[in-house]
Amino acid sequence: MSGETEEYFAQLCKRSLGKFFRNKAEYEKMIERGAQHDTTASGEEFTKRRMEAYIQRNCKAAKDLFYEGNQIYAVLMSARDSTAVLVRDGFEEKTILSKWKEMNREEPANVSFAGTFYVDTRDGEKLSTDVYLPEEGGMTDKKIPAVLVRTPYGKKKGVEIYYRFVQRAAAASGNPHLKAMLSSVCAGSAFGDLPRRGGCFTSGILAWAFAMAEQKIDRDKMVRGDWDAVLDMRPLEEIPQKADKRKLTEKELSGKFDYGDWGIWI
Repeated sequence: MSGETEEYFAQLCKRSLGKFFRNKAEYEKMIERGAQHDTTASGEEFTKRRMEAYIQRNCKAAKDLFYEGNQIYAVLMSARDSTAVLVRDGFEEKTILSKWKEMNREEPANVSFAGTFYVDTRDGEKLSTDVYLPEEGGMTDKKIPAVLVRTPYGKKKGVEIYYRFVQRAAAASGNPHLKAMLSSVCAGSAFGDLPRRGGCFTSGILAWAFAMAEQKIDRDKMVRGDWDAVLDMRPLEEIPQKADKRKLTEKELSGKFDYGDWGIWI
């Protein structure tokens, strides 16, 4: 697997498939041992379930290994609002993919990229929009249902977690052309509900605040084993200095950031 391919699937599945294939032989030796609980040489912990799978424990980005005859045939990788399945050819019916066929009896329609268009908004801005059309028919005057996906932070991978804010705005707009919505963990107002819900600090946002402390996300800062101790720190305003261990700038300590003629307080 090339580095580019591995990076693509790491974004898509939130896991390293390259690491799975490198450790596959070790996983299958674990399955052959048949222990109820086992730990790999790299420290990954697994628990046996119903004689069909080994479920990874104590890991945020877990891999659940499904096996038959001591051979892995599928890996289930669940994320916050999505699930990816890596499955060996011919074993699809033994996985959750069989339910997909039950729900979608018609074959999915293939689409082709029609191009990027700039849509004018009422305030004079332009929204860069990628358009995909059914391969059969292509550009046509016939009306067809459309799936609209919008994010507030561009179209690159990794911004899908922010769909919810745009969805909330769309639902509140009352647009008569909006017929249905598949919501993705919709939060409330980024200013009214997060990070201070009803005026009270929301502890669940602290991990995100640490990750964004330098205005560029560092996901490693979201993973730590002492969150209970961090939440017990007082006063609250000293949590960044005590828990982050990074020397904060005077501007960061004040909580005020300047953007031209505007000031934003965090």
